[in-house]
Amino acid sequence: MKKHFICLMLASLSLVTSGCSLINNTGQPPRKPTPGEIEFFVQIGTSIALAEDKTPLNHAQDIKDFISEARQYLTNTGEVDFAVLHKLVRNLNVEYQVLGATIVDIIQRYVQKKLGDILEQQAEAVTFVSAGLRGAERAVDLHIQQLKSNN
Repeated sequence: MKKHFICLMLASLSLVTSGCSLINNTGQPPRKPTPGEIEFFVQIGTSIALAEDKTPLNHAQDIKDFISEARQYLTNTGEVDFAVLHKLVRNLNVEYQVLGATIVDIIQRYVQKKLGDILEQQAEAVTFVSAGLRGAERAVDLHIQQLKSNN
């Protein structure tokens, strides 16, 4: 139940965050998003999920391997296909597939909200998805460091 609550919280945050930049009282068009924004957002969300779930070291490494595999896919193909990223989630241990799917969903919602049709903007979409995965990887690295320092 706790995992589902965390996932719902992270998903709702992605909608709120992406919607905030669309509401603009200055009369000027919304500013162009940066990859650093999604990287930071995904890093925070992943850190919260890992801490709340008390993910052990060996499972944190599995999650990091999943993220590396997803980044490698983007590097090799040069295109974003969220269906493939969701298939990669299935390689995770069953109890961490929800976390992997949440990471992909947050990135997908952010990218689609900020860029619109990603087929027309593949290069930019790859940059944003890579940044999101980099943020998740940083969160996992920090979690692993914390677990090692506590032992």
